[in-house]
Amino acid sequence: MNPQQNNTQESFFNTIIVGGFLNIIIGAIALTIDTLFNIPQLPINKSVSFFIFIALIVLYALILIWAAFSISKAKKENKLAKTGLYGIIRHPMYVGIVLLVNPALAILFRSWSLLEACLILYFLWKHLVKNEEKKLIEIFGDEYKDYCEKTSCLFPKIC
Repeated sequence: MNPQQNNTQESFFNTIIVGGFLNIIIGAIALTIDTLFNIPQLPINKSVSFFIFIALIVLYALILIWAAFSISKAKKENKLAKTGLYGIIRHPMYVGIVLLVNPALAILFRSWSLLEACLILYFLWKHLVKNEEKKLIEIFGDEYKDYCEKTSCLFPKIC
């Protein structure tokens, strides 16, 4: 593995570890708020919420697999991943966490607080992604800057 790939992986793992840890902490706080303040649950039937949770997690798993294949292919060629999902959005794995996993958990627990925490978690991940992108610009230079101009970060025209 060359130093460029090592730095890219280190940046990715730092984002995942920090983001994942904060995701868990914020989620736990939201669920604690529900319990402490006896906040009513989302008006969704328990079995329906479970079905929606499974559907969103399966969709996330498909995104994760597709993204992993794109990264793996690029890594073998010593290139920046810019095809597949990465041709559309720069951080599909993080988008999956923000748009699928976090809301899926809010729906599974039928938690208003957890659903509202999704907004906080979006801004958290947006901040972490910005830091990761600085590292990626250091590693890939103009190639990554050009890639940024052609693709969306997390959502079109937002990041």
